[in-house]
Amino acid sequence: MRSSFRRAALLASAIALAGAFTVGCSSSHDGSKGSASSESTPNAQAKAAGDEPANVPPTLDVGQSTTFDMPATATTTTKFRITVKRAVALSDTEAADMMLDEKKGKYTRLELTVENVGSVPAQFLTYDQMTWESADTPVQPSNADTTTDGPDLETTYKPGQKLTGGMTVQGQTRGGVVTYYAKVGGPVSFRIKLPA
Repeated sequence: MRSSFRRAALLASAIALAGAFTVGCSSSHDGSKGSASSESTPNAQAKAAGDEPANVPPTLDVGQSTTFDMPATATTTTKFRITVKRAVALSDTEAADMMLDEKKGKYTRLELTVENVGSVPAQFLTYDQMTWESADTPVQPSNADTTTDGPDLETTYKPGQKLTGGMTVQGQTRGGVVTYYAKVGGPVSFRIKLPA
């Protein structure tokens, strides 16, 4: 009688141990469950993100240009090119003459060429799409004024069309970098170094 109880106890222990092993390993024949759970952990996601090179556009100086993706519709993009022709820091008097509030920061006048080098029409807009930062100051919104003189850069560009015009951008101090986002909340499209 004792040996049958002992055998039953050993059998129950073996079944419990096998069950615990199966649950702990949870191997899957199709490989989807095990790999999905391991890839969804924060460490796995951070590792995967760290493996991919960051697509950071260059910071442009006067005379330089770059291409970037411009949203054309909710689902399509086209390519635009931006060229920095000139960058001039405005004095407080010049800013006041342009009716810009010098209490809100310092201003830089940019001359830019905007060109649609893609295959579909798209609009170049700046409202809520620019920020400014410096080595000492974190990212801040940068108001841009494109209507002060010359052609208005904020318009729809058909493929092959380009326009050179002025834009005044605001920063907390002189210098720093202004950043443009073709899509609000999207990736950086280009950066421009401002004169000190």
